[in-house]
Amino acid sequence: MRKDAARNREKLVAAASAIMRSEGGDVPMELIAERAGLTRGTLYRNFPHRQAVYEAVLENDLRDLADQLAAESEAAPLSFIRRLTELMSVYDKFLVALAAMPDYDATKNQERMAAAIAAPLAAAQRQGLLLADLTGEDVLMASRMLASHLLLDNPADPEAAFTRRLELLMRGLGPGRPGASAQPIHPVLKANSAIRGRA
Repeated sequence: MRKDAARNREKLVAAASAIMRSEGGDVPMELIAERAGLTRGTLYRNFPHRQAVYEAVLENDLRDLADQLAAESEAAPLSFIRRLTELMSVYDKFLVALAAMPDYDATKNQERMAAAIAAPLAAAQRQGLLLADLTGEDVLMASRMLASHLLLDNPADPEAAFTRRLELLMRGLGPGRPGASAQPIHPVLKANSAIRGRA
C-alpha cells in the first residue's frame, strides 16, 4: 500500500473509532469520510461496507489491548479483565447494529478477542488467581457483564463502580461457606486499580 493510501486508511479508522465510541455503530458511512476529511470514494475504496469498517476498528483496538496488557501483566495480573471490559463497554454501544448486518461473524470476532487475552489468562491461572478451567470465552462473557450499563451504578465514579462489580464477580453471589461474609477488596484488585489510576 502506498504511503498516502496507508495514511488515508489510518485517518478513516481513527474517524470511525471516534464516531462509533460517541454515537454507536449505526452511523452513516459518509459521516466517517467527513470526519476523516476524505471523500466518500476514498472511504468506499478502503471499506466497501460497514462490516469492513468495524473489522478495522476492532483490529486496531485489539492491537492496542495487546500493547497495554504486555506493559501491565506482571504488575497487575488481572488487568486484562479491566482492559477487556473497557473494550466491551465501547462495543456494547453498537453490537445491536452489527448483529443485523448479513456479514457479521460474531464467532470469528469472539475468537480473536479470546486469543488477545490468552497469555494473561494463562498467567493468572498459573498464579491461582483464576479457575484453571476458565476459558477465554468465559472471560469475554464476564467482561460483557461487567461492562453492561456500568454508569448506572455510580455515574460520579465509574472506577469505583467497576471495582465493585469486579469484586462481586470474583467473590460470587453465594455464601461459599457457612458464616462467610463479604471480604475487603483483594490485593490483586487493588493493584489493578492502581494501574488504572496511572492510565
